Amino acid sequence: MNLESLVHECFQLYLQTRNTFLPITSPSIPILYFGDYPAYNKSKIKIITVGLNPSHREFPIEDRFLRFRKAEKISKRSNMAHKEIQLFLDSLNDYYKDEPYSRWFRCFEPILNGLNSSYYDNEYPNRVLHTDICSPLATDITWSKLNPRQRARLSYDGNRIWHSLVEILAPDFILISVAKRHLNKIRFKRTKWRELMRITHDKYGKLKNNPYRISVSKFSINGRTGLFVFGQARQTPFGPISNPQKREIGKTLLELA
Repeated sequence: MNLESLVHECFQLYLQTRNTFLPITSPSIPILYFGDYPAYNKSKIKIITVGLNPSHREFPIEDRFLRFRKAEKISKRSNMAHKEIQLFLDSLNDYYKDEPYSRWFRCFEPILNGLNSSYYDNEYPNRVLHTDICSPLATDITWSKLNPRQRARLSYDGNRIWHSLVEILAPDFILISVAKRHLNKIRFKRTKWRELMRITHDKYGKLKNNPYRISVSKFSINGRTGLFVFGQARQTPFGPISNPQKREIGKTLLELA
C-alpha cells in the first residue's frame, strides 16, 4: 500500500457516500492527512496526532476550497490521473501554510512544541501530521451527533484507511485525545496502557477534584516500535489542562524519544 493507492480509496469512498443518508459535506474532498508530508518524512522525530473525522469548518460555505485551493479543480473521481493525485497531495501538504482551522490544532501545539515539533513551518525542526481514526470525510454535523448507523458506515472504511496510512507514516509518537471508547478502534499490536503523568492542579494551582492522566502504550507496526499517548478530550483535545502543563507533557515525552 502507498499514498497514491490510499488517495484512490479515499475518493472512491467520497463518491460512494456523498449522495447517501450520510451528511457528507459537499462540495469537499476527503482529507487523508493534514500537514507537510515531505517535511514530516525528513523529521528526526515523527509524530502524528489523531482525531475522529474532519470538521465541516474545513470547507467554509463562502469558499469551500479556501484551505485546499490546489484541489479545487481536480475531477474528484476514484480513478484519478497521477497529476491530479499530486495536486491533491500538494493541497494537503500546504494546509498549515495557508488558512488552517487553527482553533482545533492549537490544542495540540503546546505538547508538540515540548517535543521540539510543530504542525507549522517554524523554529521547531520536526513537522507533525494530523490524521483521523474514524473517517477522512468531513460531515455537516459533529461525530457525536451522527446516529449509530451513520458512524458505523463511515468508520467501516475510514478506520481501515487510517490503519493503512499509519503503516505508511511509521510514526514514533501517536498523540490521541478523544473519548476513551474510541481507543477500541486501534488494531495495532500494543502493550497495556500505563499512566505516564498525573496532573493534579489546574493552571491557577488549585487542586483538581479529578486528576488528569496521560497514559501511554507501546505499539509495534511492521517491526517498528513507537508510543501511543492518550489524554481524554473535553470539548477540545487535552481540553482540561493549560498550555504550560501541555508543554511539560511534551518535554517528558521528549525524554522517551
